[in-house]
Amino acid sequence: MKHPERTLSERSESKRESKDAAYYRWREFEAHIGDRLIRYASKPGLPDWDQPDHSARLLAQTLEVGQGDRLIDLMCGKGIVAAFAALRGAEVMVLDDSIIAVEATRRTLALNGVVASTDRISSYDAVVISIPKNREVVRQLIHDAARLLRPGGRVYLAGANRSGVKGAIDDLESVFGNARLSAYGKGQRVAVATRPESLALEGDDGFMEIEVEARGELMRIVTRPGVFAYNRLDDGTRRLIEAMELRASESLLDLGCGCGVVSLVAARMGNRVTCVDGSRAAVETARRTLSLNGIQDTEVIWSDCASAVLDRQFDVVATNPPFHQGVGADYAVAQQFVCDAAHVLRSGGRLVLVANRFLRYERAMSGLFERVRVIYEDGRFRVLEAVK
Repeated sequence: MKHPERTLSERSESKRESKDAAYYRWREFEAHIGDRLIRYASKPGLPDWDQPDHSARLLAQTLEVGQGDRLIDLMCGKGIVAAFAALRGAEVMVLDDSIIAVEATRRTLALNGVVASTDRISSYDAVVISIPKNREVVRQLIHDAARLLRPGGRVYLAGANRSGVKGAIDDLESVFGNARLSAYGKGQRVAVATRPESLALEGDDGFMEIEVEARGELMRIVTRPGVFAYNRLDDGTRRLIEAMELRASESLLDLGCGCGVVSLVAARMGNRVTCVDGSRAAVETARRTLSLNGIQDTEVIWSDCASAVLDRQFDVVATNPPFHQGVGADYAVAQQFVCDAAHVLRSGGRLVLVANRFLRYERAMSGLFERVRVIYEDGRFRVLEAVK
């Protein structure tokens, strides 16, 4: 079946010329959204990056904004809804946890001749939420929307049935006291709620401290909903921590750092650590984890894979690469982790990677590294070490 939205152009803006540059190449598409033809930018690393955005179409059917209205999109994704609202005359502010989504939206707005507002204000006429899969994150976003809306303002919540949108609509109803289904189709739903004059709000920013154990040590880490395995030490990460062999004073890149627990262990072993993650929440929790434990002089960088540090070299790269984007399996980011690790490691440097047993990274690694070996395995996980 042909893709209903056509590619307009493909251009590479990678920081290097290599066989893996396709991941970093932005593509341009166009789609009819409501009464507008929207051009938008996308690339691997976004959920369903090359697929039609059905939720954006449904939102366009429902979204009531016009000249001078102030709208904030809390999960801007590819920027399609923000561009649609801006073309209708709304003043638009955009946010997202994903660095790729923020860049996609910047490009999408530019393609349509509009720009996002840079002035964060305290009261908006409309809030848009395209829900992630994590229900606790959705609840936080709904509370954020309630705080940002003026009385009488509207929140538009959209998502796929398989992402739990029905439960999210229930949560919207419980906070606002009103929510109505305004559009549905192609496995998607959009609901609208109006902020009442007075609203009792509970909750905080979601950050919390928990205690975990690895390598025989108890550690305090900072985490929050939306960060990978936010309420525990993930079993795979535990295997990685316990299997990796580090020599004091080595430079280590924690690729996809999450809450920073791998960096914390490496720093305690006397290593110089740099953390990168594409999630804004992960970057902030890693900063807080390291600070909580008195770790100084460690860089924590918001980065699409290792793009922010491709001009550097490291002795070790440690990673538990993700293989999900949204609700489906997507190996593009994990494969790019391997490629970027090969790029930033100095000769003799080591990539230490943990993966579920059913995920076979050896082939990709063997094409980029001198040798690959299994340094730990059990019934669920394998830890691989590759030497450049």
